[in-house]
Amino acid sequence: MTPADVAKATDGVRWMSLEHGTFFYDLIVKNGFRSILELGTLHGVGTCYLAAAAEQTGGHVVTVDLPWSATLKPEAAELLKKCGLRERVSIVRRKDGAEGFLVSRLDAAFAPFNFIYVDADHTYRPTVLFATLALASLVPGGYVCFDDINNSGYPDVRRAWQVVKQLPGVEITEHGNLGVCRRGSV
Repeated sequence: MTPADVAKATDGVRWMSLEHGTFFYDLIVKNGFRSILELGTLHGVGTCYLAAAAEQTGGHVVTVDLPWSATLKPEAAELLKKCGLRERVSIVRRKDGAEGFLVSRLDAAFAPFNFIYVDADHTYRPTVLFATLALASLVPGGYVCFDDINNSGYPDVRRAWQVVKQLPGVEITEHGNLGVCRRGSV
């Protein structure tokens, strides 16, 4: 499934544009990333783009959100099924959300992720915490992407992005509303 196919299948469901979906798809496929994490599922439009890329690389997506996200219509599993990508994704819903998932990984025997997309919480402290924990869960050469870094509706994300840009061992770029960190080899 191409990004254009995902856009067509998810037409009318808000939140991720074809432009951002194509950016993620191309980055994941170009690098052959197979282990993908999404923090903040909501309806699952972004999840569908990530899963389409995972389909090309033979990879898998883990997406994490709070339990209430299962009550949304359409729900992520519905969109993934519509796209024929449901088997590419593990949907995790936790009361402690993305923060709890990342903290639990510190003590667990999980393989690190190649690509992490952060689109959760949108407040200062959790976003800085997500950045630190996501980078700890990332293989060298992997990417963490943050949404809404230039969205005036989320000033805390922009403020947190300024902290992320100062973290050691990462290469930083911005693509419109996306902040991209590439973890160095150290």
